[in-house]
Amino acid sequence: MKPESARSRCARKPFLASLLVVSAVALAACTDTDALKNLVQLKELSPDAAVSVAGLPFDAGVPLTIRGRVTTLLFAKPGASGAMVVHTTAGPGKYVFSTAPTPDLARQGFSRFTLKPGEAVIVTGVLAEHGQQIEGLAAARADTIATADGRRVFDRTALPAGRH
Repeated sequence: MKPESARSRCARKPFLASLLVVSAVALAACTDTDALKNLVQLKELSPDAAVSVAGLPFDAGVPLTIRGRVTTLLFAKPGASGAMVVHTTAGPGKYVFSTAPTPDLARQGFSRFTLKPGEAVIVTGVLAEHGQQIEGLAAARADTIATADGRRVFDRTALPAGRH
């Protein structure tokens, strides 16, 4: 019997397959050494942590706008929100943003090909209450995500009612 390949094992697990594809694409396109180290380790943010950031309470009184570079995108299993890790030189330096469920991201045209590792982004949102962190990253909710040239790739207000 022929041993099962990693690719065929991943095909049976769509969430894992998405994570691996994003990471593989990231590795192939990455020129930022720090981002590359984070992707190679694949330990910057666990899938469980990505799911837990969406469940945190957020403080609307602590708005945030950061400019940084994307290092990790996690697309969630059905029913859970995805996450994005952004590194910046200001503030805590590393943020994990809750985004939206994968189907809602797709409706806005956001996919694993929308942003490349190391790409500059501008993210607006709010911090988690009491400055909570997830795995050493400042937790926040992304309300908008735009590329450095201002092209908006995610807008929370465009989500279906009840998912804001």
